[in-house]
Amino acid sequence: MFVQKQNFGVNDTLQFNFQLGKYDYPTHIHQFAELCYVIDGSLELTVNDRVLTLCGGDYLFIAPLQVHGYYTPERCNAVVMAFPESLLPECRSIGCYTRKCARNPAAKAASDYFEAIFMCGGLGTERYAPDGSDGRDISKPFFVDLTDARQFMRVSSALRALFAECESSDRESGGDDGALTRLLVWLGEHFTEPIGLENAAQALGYSRNYLSHRIKKLSGMSFNELLSSLRVDHARKLLGQGTAVLDAALDSGFGTERSFYRTFKKITGMTPGEYLKGKCKQ
Repeated sequence: MFVQKQNFGVNDTLQFNFQLGKYDYPTHIHQFAELCYVIDGSLELTVNDRVLTLCGGDYLFIAPLQVHGYYTPERCNAVVMAFPESLLPECRSIGCYTRKCARNPAAKAASDYFEAIFMCGGLGTERYAPDGSDGRDISKPFFVDLTDARQFMRVSSALRALFAECESSDRESGGDDGALTRLLVWLGEHFTEPIGLENAAQALGYSRNYLSHRIKKLSGMSFNELLSSLRVDHARKLLGQGTAVLDAALDSGFGTERSFYRTFKKITGMTPGEYLKGKCKQ
């Protein structure tokens, strides 16, 4: 599992992707809610410790800070987007996940409206044509300016229409799943500081051993691995903005340049210098 840092914080631009033919994405976690809308085929989703299969016409809302990943058994076409809470505040209260199951007239109307907005040019973007018949490339991400009031209303109303037809599919809780959520929120505010597991446990009101156990069980990662992931993602952003390597290391919470190099290569598979060379070639 890894922390997808780009889907944290405040965002005034919505990004959504058409995943064509196949969509495999490792388990990850982020602060935004997420929608996966399967157009046709089938797609397996892992949410926390449960696996769900979606078929054409099914969709899934995933609440913020839930561990999730995707796998395509054979083939699928889907629309996937992570979106800020401002578009659908209700999504934060759904627990683990909410899934559309019923195929009734109201649900179809909601799906038709969503497709009109996101797949049929309602946002001024390309129409969905997986066979390439319209000659346009829809494999690249689409971006919607949410500071535009009309675009915000279009996107929000389409999401709300789907959400209104959802059926709750929350699993029964097998423990304190909120420990990971609370930790990630706290880490998002303090990861650049000289902190450790003991600091987090005290701040959140858990024992050190209990918090360590819950983190590992829910995410498959240790506290230090989560912390390092956040720091390296922040450092990559700073390096991309032209920040010097040492400054990026210190501003991201690393105590020494040596520890930064070691951790950066462990997580990204390259040194900071190699990363910058790759960025320059893009």
